[in-house]
Amino acid sequence: MKKHIIAAAVAAAVAVPAMAQNVQVYGVLDQAIVRADDGSARAAANQPKINANLQSLLATQRLGVRGSEDLGGGLKLNFVLEGGLGAQTAFAGFARAQYVELAGSFGSVSIGWRDLGTTNIDDLVSQAGNLGAMMTGADGAGITNITGNGDGLGNDNSNKIIYTTPNMGGFTAEIGYSAPHVIASGAASRDANGTVVSETQTGVRIDYAQGPLKAAFGITKGASTGATNTDRKLTAAGVSYDLGVASFGYSLVKAEPTAAIEHKYNLFSAKMPMGDGLALHGVYQTAQTNGADEKAEGYTIAVTKALSKRTTLYGAYSAIENRGANAGYAMRGTGAIGTANADGVAYGVGVNHSF
Repeated sequence: MKKHIIAAAVAAAVAVPAMAQNVQVYGVLDQAIVRADDGSARAAANQPKINANLQSLLATQRLGVRGSEDLGGGLKLNFVLEGGLGAQTAFAGFARAQYVELAGSFGSVSIGWRDLGTTNIDDLVSQAGNLGAMMTGADGAGITNITGNGDGLGNDNSNKIIYTTPNMGGFTAEIGYSAPHVIASGAASRDANGTVVSETQTGVRIDYAQGPLKAAFGITKGASTGATNTDRKLTAAGVSYDLGVASFGYSLVKAEPTAAIEHKYNLFSAKMPMGDGLALHGVYQTAQTNGADEKAEGYTIAVTKALSKRTTLYGAYSAIENRGANAGYAMRGTGAIGTANADGVAYGVGVNHSF
């Protein structure tokens, strides 16, 4: 009898902390059949003018584990391990996020690998903001794309510490610092003198959310080492409003890879529910680089059908027009390559599932 009592006590002692910890496996799968025409007369052996391939249009594919543990006294430890999934490739490791976070009444402090500063401005616009007509600058491809969440400043870099304030009347603020880290790989990680190039980043973002209105503003700066590298800055702002019968969003991104170069990106989006899970989406975008004869504009029209809270069917049509001798913007996610003074189109159908 005593053995049973001791065993029950041990089991209870082990079960209490286990119950206090919550762990969840989650992910997003997004597969679409896309046909794209980059508007050029490229040789078929080099790059097909028309191609059909699998892409992720509605959302970036990912697989992750997240959890939290109640530490008592109002403190909680959160963690995230998340990696990207290519449309036709296997799990790429935890390259999107790896961090732990201590949260309480003071706000939260996170350490590890995650977004910093302004990089999530695109979450303010409607879901249509991730469809089809995403444009990446020819000169600014390594800085930002039209939504501000591309391979640029503050995007999925390591050595980060970020403090987020508690919600104060709808306002929250985020301040982040990323210790020196290598920003490229292979030969690109060294300058002309053979010195390894690293970058230190600092960023701040202020958000406001109250009812149907959301708004944010943020700045991220990068200071790099190396003879051929210069400091850069990314500034972004966004606002969205949900009227119920329709929702609208706008974002502005300004990327400055050097003191002399400035890229500006504008995005307008709208979403109109049509009943029975159907919704119509529209996006209009512009891109421009100062003094470089580089401009572009594009649009996307899409229809989504929600089969459940987790599964959505969609179809989208996108077009882009490059203007200027140096304008080589491409449509994000479509596989279409940007070509100077060429008009590209892309269309596709797909399914998105989250779990």
